[in-house]
Amino acid sequence: MIDKKFDCVEFQRKIRDKFVEEANSNLKELILLLEKKKQISEIYLRLKERKERQLKASE
Repeated sequence: MIDKKFDCVEFQRKIRDKFVEEANSNLKELILLLEKKKQISEIYLRLKERKERQLKASE
C-alpha cells in the first residue's frame, strides 16, 4: 500500500476555505478577491504573456 504524503484534494479544499474566509463568506467579495489574486499570480501572468505571443505570431 502506498503511503500518501500529499493530498491534492485536501490542499485545494484548504485554499478554497481560506479564500472564502478572507471574503467573509460573501460571493461578490470572493470574486473580487480571486480577480485581485489572479492579477498578481506569476503563473497567470506567464500564461497570459504566452497567449499574447501566440496571438501575435498567428497574425
